[in-house]
Order: sequence, then C-alpha cells, then structure tokens
Amino acid sequence: MQHLGDYKIDDYITFGVQLHRFSSGAVYAPTGNVTYTFYEDNSATAPTGGNLSQLNSKTGLYSARVQLTTANSFEAGKEYFIHVEATVDGVAAGEMFHFRVIATPQVALIDDAITAAKFDESTAFPLKSADTGSTAVARTGADSDTLETLSDEIAAAKAVIDNVHDTDLPAVKTVVDTIQADTDLLDDAAGGIADIHTDIGTLQTMLTDIHGTDLPAVKSETAAIKAKTDNLPASPAAVGSAMVLTAAYDAAKTAATQASVDTIDNFLDTEIAAILADTNELQTDLVNGGRLDLLIDAIKAKTDNLPAAPANDTTIHSDLDAIWTLINDSYTHLNSDLDLIWADTNELQIALTDGGRLDLLIDAVKAKTDKMTYTSGNDLDVNVQKINDVTLVGDGSGTPMGAA
Repeated sequence: MQHLGDYKIDDYITFGVQLHRFSSGAVYAPTGNVTYTFYEDNSATAPTGGNLSQLNSKTGLYSARVQLTTANSFEAGKEYFIHVEATVDGVAAGEMFHFRVIATPQVALIDDAITAAKFDESTAFPLKSADTGSTAVARTGADSDTLETLSDEIAAAKAVIDNVHDTDLPAVKTVVDTIQADTDLLDDAAGGIADIHTDIGTLQTMLTDIHGTDLPAVKSETAAIKAKTDNLPASPAAVGSAMVLTAAYDAAKTAATQASVDTIDNFLDTEIAAILADTNELQTDLVNGGRLDLLIDAIKAKTDNLPAAPANDTTIHSDLDAIWTLINDSYTHLNSDLDLIWADTNELQIALTDGGRLDLLIDAVKAKTDKMTYTSGNDLDVNVQKINDVTLVGDGSGTPMGAA
C-alpha cells in the first residue's frame, strides 16, 4: 500500500495505476472500467468513488484527480484508503493507497492567552514576563511538542554529549595523566603526595560536576526524546516494495503458476508415453524370435563363419593393389577406345549431314530403288536382258526366254 501524504480540505489528490498482464508482466488493457472507492478511518464508510480515466492513450495507464471537499464528505483529522479495482487478463486485481486530511493550523493572538501569571514555569515552556496583546505567544504543552521542539531537544542533548566528549573527558584524562605523573613522584622529595591530593580533589570536583550537572541534563534530554518515540507505532504502515499483495493478485499468480505446471505435466505425459511405446516395441523386437533377435541371429551366423585368426591383411592389400592396377589399365584402354569411338561418331555425323558423303550415297541408292516396282505382293518386277553377259531373247510369256 502506497502512502500519498497529508492533505488539507479543498486540496486535490491525484493517483493512478499501471496495469500489467499477470502471466507475462507486460502492460495490459483492462476489461471494463477501472474503479476507485474512498474509505474513511478503516471503516466501510465510503465518502465517494468513481472511475479512473486512461492517461495519454497509454495502454493500461489510468489516473484520477479528486477534490477533498466537505461536500464530498471528507473531514479534517481523518485517514482514508483508496481502493482501486480492475479486471486484467481475466483476473480481478486491486491496489490500495493511503492519505490523511489534516486540519489547517489556526493561530490566534488573543490578549492574555498565555501570560507568566497563567503559565506554570515548571513546565518545558516557562514565560519570563507577562505577554499580552499582540505579543501573546501560542504555546504547545510538553506532551504535544512540535518537530521543531523535538529537533531543539535533540540538538541540546547532542551539545551536552559533545561537551562531555570534547571537553570533560579530555580534562579527566589530563587529570589522570597528572595523577600518574605525580604517582611517579611518590618517592621524590617533599611535595609529591601533596600534589596528588590536590589533583584528586580536582578530579573529584570534575566528577561531581559531571554527575550532578551534565549527566542529569543528558538523562533529561534522552527522556524527552523517548517520550516522542513512544508515540510511534511498533509496526509503521508499509510502503513501496513492502506492500502486502491482494488475495486476487496471489490467486492470479498461483493460477498462472499452476497453468505452467499443467503445461509441463502434459508435455511430459506425451513424451513419456512415446518413450514407453518405443520401449515396448524394442522389447517385442528383442524377445527370442522377434524381428531384431532374428536379424542379430543372422548376423551372428555370418560372423561365426569368420576364422578365429584371419589372414594377414598384407595379402589383401597386395590383391587390392593388383585389382587397382587392372582397373587403372582398363580405364586407360577404355579411355583410348572411347576417344576412337568419339572420333568415328563425329566422322559419321559429318558424313550423314545433308550433302555429306554417306548422305550422297544413300540418296544415289534411293534413286535406284525408287525405280523398282512390285506388282504382286513383295515380288519385284524385273526386265532381265542379260545373264552373265549373255543376251536373252523372248518375252517369257508367248515366246520362251533363252539365249540368242
């Protein structure tokens, strides 16, 4: 809970809140209005209330300014709480502020208000002469000292303590040193013991002054200070980081934590279930006759055939080198043959192009075959005139063919 200070009647009080999302801490807009209610002297009495307004269009930033008037049921000498409420990210949140309305000091210089005749000079504020009229002084009793009076009392106590520390104690030390020096003269000639008695008398006088004057003064000032501190509460109201969080805030943080735990729990359930499924599958595969068991048995059957002492790998390296040499020689010959094939292929491509040597030969052959006729199926029609350079006569039909 934040203390906003002390105010007087008709003063304005300004307060505000910055809303945050409980799950991430980021600024967050509320759902609905952000309301405020004033409560008087820790009671259910609520002088006034209303809604805070968004400030400068900032997300989640809301403020209000209220005048502390008697018309709004505010009174001097009272303490007030401001309770601000809002729903943020689905969670009901609240914040508390505290302030006091103090009375305006009234000082009236009334004739004979306080005079020497009416004032007990045994109190903390004796008057040495009768003050009347405009010189009358408004005084406060010892039980209601002002801060200035308290400050004066503390300063007086400090002055007495400083005097004891700075003056009296060094003087005592000087006397003690003198006594020590005089003690060293005990065996000296006449005058040593007499000096000691003199110094002891001086020391007694100083101690008497300290006991009879200085210490009572310190005691009196300390008692005055204690009287003021006795009025302070044993546990002053908390402010800033010491504020007690509302139950709604605690519930929201608990809910957010539980949600995170639930998410982790669900993730672990899924992962453990998958691991368990894989483990069950492995157990099934590894049992006698299972898939992995059969594969392992097959591998073992092969490895069982390996000799206990395999041949020296030098022979293997020699054989591999010989194989590599054959492969390299074959590659060399193959590469040469491919070069020849490549040259012949290029030559064929040139010869087969339009107008190339093979193209012209094919065209000449085609010119001859184009003259062939087939009148009966796949039988070629031929007009034979010579056989082995022998001229034939006849037509093969009416006149048989034969040598001339």
